[in-house]
Amino acid sequence: MERNLQLLLKQLYPDFNARNIERIMPHFDLAANWPNGMTGGREIGHDAIRQYWVEQWQVINSQVTPKAYCAGPDRIALRVHQVIKDLHNNLMSDSFVYHTYQFTDHKVSRMDISETAPQLDNSEWQEI
Repeated sequence: MERNLQLLLKQLYPDFNARNIERIMPHFDLAANWPNGMTGGREIGHDAIRQYWVEQWQVINSQVTPKAYCAGPDRIALRVHQVIKDLHNNLMSDSFVYHTYQFTDHKVSRMDISETAPQLDNSEWQEI
């Protein structure tokens, strides 16, 4: 996978943590497929993803920091440190999870979350 896509993902996380949706959306495919970590299911497209994030941020304060990546021929997986607090700054969760991205025309077309590391064609994990 091209290095510029890895860098793109590194840029998206600070914007997500800063709640800057308008800087993120241009990097997403119009029909991007995103997991709904709050209630399950998937959000499809810019409007649905935007609405999901806004609603999520009204309930929790999450900060997600990439720590390592593994690039396969058609996907990039990131090991991320995820800290979730309630709106009173009480810690709800502090864990590591994996975000796996797929792309269409150099834009995010799908993201999946897992608790175990995905296997990407014998690619090795590298620190960010």
